[in-house]
Amino acid sequence: MLSFLAYGDINTTVQGLNSFPADVWPPLNLTFQSYHLMINLGMLFIGIGMLAALFFFWGRRLWTNKIVLWLLVLTIFLTEIATIVG
Repeated sequence: MLSFLAYGDINTTVQGLNSFPADVWPPLNLTFQSYHLMINLGMLFIGIGMLAALFFFWGRRLWTNKIVLWLLVLTIFLTEIATIVG
């Protein structure tokens, strides 16, 4: 499918990374780690959102629980980090 996406022809050969010399490769480890950091932060946001929803629907305790409220405030900075590394 990559050959169709890149060239519009399913019979075209797409060269892999091993076809090029190692000195012209981009920093693969940095890209790999930053992508996984973005995905892990996204999973963390889902968990924080579910925790906040639990506290909200469980007797409206979200507004009285300072720990969860501070966690929601810190999430603002974590979303910026996820956007930068993504």
